[in-house]
Amino acid sequence: MNLQSILGISLAGVSLACSVGFLMHKTGSPEPKPNILSPPSTYMEYMPESGEESFRLHLLKKDGVEDKIYIRYKDKSLGILHLTNGKTTQKRRYFLDGSVREQSEFDEDGVLLSGFEYRSDRTLIWRTTHSASQSKTFTRVFWPGGEVFLDREYEFATKTAIATFHRQDGSLWQRAEYKGNELALQLTYGENGRLRVMQKQPDKAAEQAEQSVMFAAGVPEPIYQVVYFDAAGKPDFGQWFAHSAMYYYDAAEGKPNPNSVMLIGVDVYGDGTLTTRFQLTMDQRIRVMDQFAADGSILRNYVQSKGMITRQDTITARGAMTQYDFQGRFGMAPPVDSRYLVTMPEIDVPYRQFNERNARLSKEAQ
Repeated sequence: MNLQSILGISLAGVSLACSVGFLMHKTGSPEPKPNILSPPSTYMEYMPESGEESFRLHLLKKDGVEDKIYIRYKDKSLGILHLTNGKTTQKRRYFLDGSVREQSEFDEDGVLLSGFEYRSDRTLIWRTTHSASQSKTFTRVFWPGGEVFLDREYEFATKTAIATFHRQDGSLWQRAEYKGNELALQLTYGENGRLRVMQKQPDKAAEQAEQSVMFAAGVPEPIYQVVYFDAAGKPDFGQWFAHSAMYYYDAAEGKPNPNSVMLIGVDVYGDGTLTTRFQLTMDQRIRVMDQFAADGSILRNYVQSKGMITRQDTITARGAMTQYDFQGRFGMAPPVDSRYLVTMPEIDVPYRQFNERNARLSKEAQ
């Protein structure tokens, strides 16, 4: 059972794993004559060995549109999906004794409205309720021992989900906010309850107010800002990530950006206050170095390919002053500490670990 699939992904539209003409029939039954004018009424789909499903039997209406999908699980239990216009609107799964193991209701867009699911030992995995007056769903998910793993609130009007994750010992693990399919904010906490990592979409208005050239035209625009906190809960260093420009991308197409994600900037803090910002090239050389003073002024250094600073802008509330020197008077840019060059944090770690644990328990029960 994949929790993310239940909470946010429709089960319709699966790929075909075998030929459409393979039909279930009783031994000894007469071989049906082919009818090329009529679409097949059923077809079989064998599922991956790594999953808990054995095969799916797809039932089609006379017009060839899927109506139901019967699922046979490896533990011999049965599941049924009801579809409308190609999207799952209802799911049922039964224990071997015929009692309901899972029941899920979806809206016309495939969004979960209500439901529940039990493990093979009949402990509750999750339950979702729908508040029509608030236009929200509320989901609670449980660890195998019954402890709360997740509280999730989904708002239909804004398509926003707010999730709070807990470790099995009850400590706060992570808070996350999703807007549609995109992660807007992710806060990860240590076992002592202190914030250790913040990942969010950039506040472009605030950054532009600081006159950051990171948001200037002609450079990859940041999509995520990450801040790491020390043991005392103060910002230690931060990172900026953007899509590379290796492939053409048009946001108007409504498709995910195919470009790879790269590190384009590093923030360094001193006693919790931003002191330096490095803006990096694709091969992680410094191209611009901002130094922030206590009075709010910024000394912006432009760095050449070999590390020499050839231009300095002094930016204050009153304006900016620019100086050039190609003889080394401004010095060389320092190297970037390798500890600031870590990869972007993995998204949805609590979901993955929870699903892996449930998968192990399910396999052990087979």
